[in-house]
This record gives sequence, C-alpha cells and structure tokens, in this order.
Amino acid sequence: MFHKIIRYFRYMLTPRNDGNFFEYHKSNYKKCKYDVSGTKNKFCSKQAIFINSKFDYAGNNNLAIFNNSKIKNTAIMCDGDNNQLIVGNNCVLNGVIIWFGGCNNKIIVGDNTVISQGCELTCGNNNELIIGNSCLFAKNCHIFCTDGHKILSKDGKRLNEDKNISIGNHVLIFHGSYVLKGSKIGDNSVVGSKSSICGSNHKANSLIVGTPAETIKEDITWEE
Repeated sequence: MFHKIIRYFRYMLTPRNDGNFFEYHKSNYKKCKYDVSGTKNKFCSKQAIFINSKFDYAGNNNLAIFNNSKIKNTAIMCDGDNNQLIVGNNCVLNGVIIWFGGCNNKIIVGDNTVISQGCELTCGNNNELIIGNSCLFAKNCHIFCTDGHKILSKDGKRLNEDKNISIGNHVLIFHGSYVLKGSKIGDNSVVGSKSSICGSNHKANSLIVGTPAETIKEDITWEE
C-alpha cells in the first residue's frame, strides 16, 4: 500500500512499522517527508496542499486531518499516543511547528485561519488547544499548553500542570506574542506585539497588550 501512495502522490514516505493508515483525496505533496515509527496512526487529507513539510510520529493511535488547506514549511511532531490534529477548511500554515509532547491532546485549527512563519503550537498531556475560525497569527507567536519541563515540590508533587488554551473566532495576534497555558481569548480580539498572556481570561472584542498582558480597551474589532 505504501508503495502505491508514494508513486501516486510523489512524496517521501519512510514508515518503519506497519499498521499506519494514509488516505489522501485530491491532495498534492511536494518535498515532504514522513517519519513514522509508531503504529495505528491515521493521516487523512482532502484537497490539501503540502509543500516542504515534515511529519515525525513516534507515538501510536494518533490522528491528523487536513481539509482543503495549504501546509508549507511546517513540522508536525508527535511523541505521545492518542493525539488529534484537525485543520479546517482554507487554512494556511506556513513555517509552523506543532508539537505533541505527551498523550491525549487535541489541537483544532478552525476554518480560514492563517498561522505564520515561526509560530509554535505545543501540548503536554490531556490538553485541548482550540483556535477558532478566521484567525490571523503573525510571525513568531508561541501558543504553549505546557511548560515542557516539570517543576516539583519537595514531596514530588508537580507544581506546573499543563492547561488548556482557547482562542476564539476572528482573533488577531501580532508578532512575537506568547499565549500560555490556561489562557482564554474571546472572539474578535486583538493581541498586541510581543505581549504575554499568562493564563488570563479575556472576553470578546478586547484589545490585549503587555507583559503580563491586560485588556486595555473593550468593544473593539479588526479588519484585514
């Protein structure tokens, strides 16, 4: 089956184990690489375009779905099991790093969303990172559900648990900003350049700036 996929879609595929599932319906691939060492992983795309991107899956039973979107110069890495990545219709991911550091995570990118070069989306364990429709992330934005490393008390209890992130519809995040674990951003909001949202909750139509970020103006919206 893998040899047929390689001949038909003309991309580089290097699975090391059996049991993975690939289905590509009217999708195009150029200079992409798949490095899949786990099993029971499912990769599905419909009318998507992939250019110079890498998929590195060491875990098992993971799911990736791409619908009519363009994925360019992007790296998707999955070290754990039972993770889901769902990219909606008419999205553009250009130069993005997506990392599943653990298990049982879900990243959803809504329709018509653009994520620019140098952006990172990261999950730890049991996280949901939800990005709404029609969002625009400028370059070098970092969306982290996890700190990556554990901070422990003397008795071994973890002090910095992973937390979910929710970003609403039609949210603009300017370049160099951080959205950290536990953060919530409402619809039609704008995050100023190099701001850091550190687990705070911001309602819809907010202008959010600073480190740590605060809402400085309400009842705003934005246009391209």
